[in-house]
Amino acid sequence: MFSTITKLCKTEIRLMIKWRKGGFCLIKILIIGVIIVILVLVLSVLTINKGYSYKHSVDKPEDNPYLTNKKEGR
Repeated sequence: MFSTITKLCKTEIRLMIKWRKGGFCLIKILIIGVIIVILVLVLSVLTINKGYSYKHSVDKPEDNPYLTNKKEGR
């Protein structure tokens, strides 16, 4: 009975060591993923702000060629 408990403890310790090695890899991937998400979010906000700050211009009705063509066609 004592030997089975010892074997279980040794197996558990081996699994913990493997998990720590694999856990570090998972944490590294998680951190890289979070950095990518934050980068995409920042770029999206910058793009939206740049689009809203663009000054749009509207042609005067006298300069609109489509309105003059309609008047000439009548």
